[in-house]
Amino acid sequence: MSEAFKVSDDFAVFEAENATAAQEAGAAEKMVMGINVPMNTVGTASILSMEGGKSKIKVDPATKQQEGGHPMITLTLLIDTPEQYRGQKVQRWFTLNATAKQSVAQKYQRLYDFLEDCGMPKELRGKPMAEIGKWALGETRNFNYEIIPLWSDTKQKDFKPTAPAGPLPGATDIEAAMAATFTPGSKAMCAGNPCEVVSITGDQAQVKFANGQEMPVGVSQLTPA
Repeated sequence: MSEAFKVSDDFAVFEAENATAAQEAGAAEKMVMGINVPMNTVGTASILSMEGGKSKIKVDPATKQQEGGHPMITLTLLIDTPEQYRGQKVQRWFTLNATAKQSVAQKYQRLYDFLEDCGMPKELRGKPMAEIGKWALGETRNFNYEIIPLWSDTKQKDFKPTAPAGPLPGATDIEAAMAATFTPGSKAMCAGNPCEVVSITGDQAQVKFANGQEMPVGVSQLTPA
């Protein structure tokens, strides 16, 4: 279950002052930490939480000057597959302050690109972050991902969403897929006995055994002969 979108007062003020830059949709700085999943792993994940706030203030050891304290969106992502990594969390930080190399609008663009790869509709690009947060956390947002080398340092890992993921197949989907493998006249096995499929209706099949007896069975009980 996704958490509620959180936003600090400072971020709300920043967003109001930079509405135009957000609408221009530029790219956001990204940081990747704590990825305890091997390089080249592919799987599915979901958005667990989203928060608007400020980056931590640090002191540059060389200049002794303070750094940080910039408007920032933090996304917490939950790995669903592969199964052995299920439940691990990955965080992505998108700072939104202007730098010598990137404008605020350019930084927003990367945030939008990342979220769009997670399945966000294009129509939400440039909208207030509360609307985007409502989409992200209104229901479970599943997407495919891959672990690739970080562009700026290939020894580090980058968590990259690649496309929205479809819902996991449920029992009805599985039975429907199984039903598609059988048609009237198909030879099958039911409870270890050979039979012939007479008809199929939904997830139920009418079968006839070698002794001529007919009976209804669940499609899930059938296997190809």
